[in-house]
Order: sequence, then structure tokens, then C-alpha cells
Amino acid sequence: MSDLENKKAEETPKKRPYNLREKKEKKAAYRSLIRPELADELYDKILNIIVVQKKYKDPEYSAKDLAKELKTNTRYLSAVVNSRFGMNYSCLLNEYRVKDALHLLT
Repeated sequence: MSDLENKKAEETPKKRPYNLREKKEKKAAYRSLIRPELADELYDKILNIIVVQKKYKDPEYSAKDLAKELKTNTRYLSAVVNSRFGMNYSCLLNEYRVKDALHLLT
């Protein structure tokens, strides 16, 4: 192999198998604008509505519906779900749906 070929081989990044990528943390400004007290209050209300009232079972229940029920907007809702639960709204509902399905199967 020539020096030019060696240099090219070193410069090209190695491909990861199965097209896997590292998860990038996004820094959205609106997440830090929400007051911690409000975030805690919304977190508790979200848990109450989604888990206790079992709204995750309703396939038509959207983030917009939840925001309306909480008397807030979807941006705040999204910020709280993302920062407190570490996932987006759809993943949150799906997590509880999967847990419920596992419970029914056992």
C-alpha cells in the first residue's frame, strides 16, 4: 500500500455495524425556560393522567389532548416529558402500553 492509500484509510471513519449511531443530546432552549416548580407540578399531573387514569390505553389520546387537560401548551408538555421522563410523548405512552401488555401476559 502506498502512503497516499494509507492516509486515505486513516481519514475515513469506520462504519458502525447496522448503521448504529451514538445518541446526541439536543439542547433546546425552551427546556431550560420552564420554571422547575411548574415542571414538577406538570410532571405530577402527567403521571396522574397518563398512569393513574390510564389514558395511555386510549389510542386517540394525543399530546394536544393532554396539554388541553393540563391547561398548558404542547411545548411545555414536551419539555417536561423530555426532561423528567427522558423520552418524547409517544415513547412515554408506548412504555406504559408495553408494561400493561406484559402484565396481562404474565
